[in-house]
Amino acid sequence: MGFGMKSIIIACAAVLAAGCVFVGAALVLRDCKPQDDLMEFVDEKDIPDEDNVYAGFVAATNAVKEWVDTEEFSSIKPERKAALVAANSEAIALFREAAHRKCWLDYSCRENWRNGLCLFSGSAFSKMYHLMRWETELEIENGQIEAAMANVRALAALSETMQGGAESVVCWLFGRAPRITALDCARRIALLPDTTAETLQELCRMAHSLSDTERNRQNLYNLVGREASYTFSGAQRTLERELSSKKNTLLSFYQPNRTKRIYNDIAIRARTLLTNDYCKAKWASYYEVMNGFCHRYFVPNSTGRVLLAEVVPAWENVAENVAMGDFAGRATEIVIAAELYRRRNSKMPDSLSALVPEFMPSVPTDPYKPDSALNYDAQRGIIWTVGEDGNFNGDKEPDKDSYGRNRRYVVNMDGTNAK
Repeated sequence: MGFGMKSIIIACAAVLAAGCVFVGAALVLRDCKPQDDLMEFVDEKDIPDEDNVYAGFVAATNAVKEWVDTEEFSSIKPERKAALVAANSEAIALFREAAHRKCWLDYSCRENWRNGLCLFSGSAFSKMYHLMRWETELEIENGQIEAAMANVRALAALSETMQGGAESVVCWLFGRAPRITALDCARRIALLPDTTAETLQELCRMAHSLSDTERNRQNLYNLVGREASYTFSGAQRTLERELSSKKNTLLSFYQPNRTKRIYNDIAIRARTLLTNDYCKAKWASYYEVMNGFCHRYFVPNSTGRVLLAEVVPAWENVAENVAMGDFAGRATEIVIAAELYRRRNSKMPDSLSALVPEFMPSVPTDPYKPDSALNYDAQRGIIWTVGEDGNFNGDKEPDKDSYGRNRRYVVNMDGTNAK
């Protein structure tokens, strides 16, 4: 296979693979109706700007007076954070207002849909989102509960709109960021001494809504089908043009219909797994089947095998992101329900079952072990998931006063971050 064709295939593969990581921008080729049966093309509707979150996001970014450098996100000092929030109060207010709109449609998608281009400015979104996040954190630190609640409501609404109307997997993953922040801030607000019972009830309902994995995953299921369809079809046409134009002898070893049928089966299996709780064993089985299709049963269609091996993305990375979001939502619901219980009974619950049904409808399951409940330890004051490998037991690292990498699998009942 010539260098030019390999480059083209790899370039097409990179487009879809970009959807599996948190990156600054996504470029998705959509140059015609997909040739497979995953999803039918839906013509764009004319959505008024006043209903479009993305239009409000553009207006907010245009109002920014001082941009934060992305390298500052993890190391920014409190005084710098406060100065940025103060300087950009107008932009944050516009962003907060826009978050409650009902639709999400990328301007570049609207303007270039017929040309097959969809570009989402993830870098600008991250900067704008961090400004709003910092404002919310400062309000919580200062005990400004009502102001912080307004931002938490906006972040929750933004996440649900983005994940329901994203045009690419990357857009969908960006929608996870405000969801996680809304949940983190909800936990902290719930544990403030001046938070009223009414606010706690609202936070509990919000956490339960953000934990609605069935709706979130259905949105992702539909999106993945559409994006996979366009990407594979584009890569397939590029490959066929390359082979035909150069009269490459590999064309005689290429079976397009068989390649498409196998790709459909692979993609449909992945979409089905994405709608369920994360299970490493199931994903391992999926990749075994996929490799069997691509490598063991693809002779003499060697060209199709190479194409599939390049354009099939690491869906498991997306699933792991989904599972972590589910864990954050379910853990937050527990923290808030436990606080309601504590105020009623003057003590923390001994078990999660004590919260059902008065404070929460059921005990949340572990997204990494779907047949088991999330783990709760009243004495240590933690909630934890068994994690990707299924064997994390909530303990800190041996001879250390920290969880290390496993801190992402732990939520402290006192609202602080696990270390």
